[in-house]
Amino acid sequence: MALVCARGPASAQSDVDGPIVRAEASPPAASGAGVAMDEATLKAELRRRVDAHRRRLLPEYERRVMDDGRDSADRWLRAEATALGRRDAEELRARGMR
Repeated sequence: MALVCARGPASAQSDVDGPIVRAEASPPAASGAGVAMDEATLKAELRRRVDAHRRRLLPEYERRVMDDGRDSADRWLRAEATALGRRDAEELRARGMR
């Protein structure tokens, strides 16, 4: 699972909905029903975290786009998303959610 910076169309609406952060999950494991339930729980937790990160990062991202330009803001976002993704992965592993 990775948090990914994604550029959307150049409209103001896309800055709110699209370019901030999205989750890219690994393909599902081909095993029993117990794993599927764990996978569903994991995906729900990842979605919750990504949404929370997006809400928190959006104002700073928009400020950086205005002050420093999109390329600079995207570099900042990529670094933030990488660090958040690593931290989240460590926390989930510690909780036994792989």
